[in-house]
Amino acid sequence: MKVSKRKILVMALGVVVIGYLLVAGPGSDDVNVQDELFSRYRLLVKYRSMSEQFDGLGSLAADLDDELRSYEERFMTSPGPALASAELQRVVSDMAEGVGLSLQTVKPMPPLERGDFVQVPLLFEFRGRIASLRDFVRKVERSRLGLYVSKLTVSVANVRDPETLNIKIAVHGIMRL
Repeated sequence: MKVSKRKILVMALGVVVIGYLLVAGPGSDDVNVQDELFSRYRLLVKYRSMSEQFDGLGSLAADLDDELRSYEERFMTSPGPALASAELQRVVSDMAEGVGLSLQTVKPMPPLERGDFVQVPLLFEFRGRIASLRDFVRKVERSRLGLYVSKLTVSVANVRDPETLNIKIAVHGIMRL
């Protein structure tokens, strides 16, 4: 059986994409990062309320306040999930445009409530190259808003141009009720 160069190139690109996603891409730890953010924030609030009961812990209370502020800065500040979704769409679209991905569609997904927090997910469809995807995922995960990627699907847009990819990615933001 004879295999054409085009098929070999497509298979090689697929192996590279899968290898990247296994080694450097978002993994199953993303959900753990989100859970850690929620639990750590709640723990800080608890310690802060306990430290107010004791007079001799003024410096501890100030340190806890600083750490709480740093966590609160990572939450979206919109007054409701609909406006948070619009803010998330704007922020992620700007990030994608900055790295060279072209936005195809955006689909809002229903918000998920978790105690005092609401996850605001959006499903984006982009078209671009693997280097742009890598830069985009890094930007999202290092964002000041504490965004995270929960789902990523990559496919070749056209067999004749295997470097152009169709990318579906679910990005979540977190807001406090």
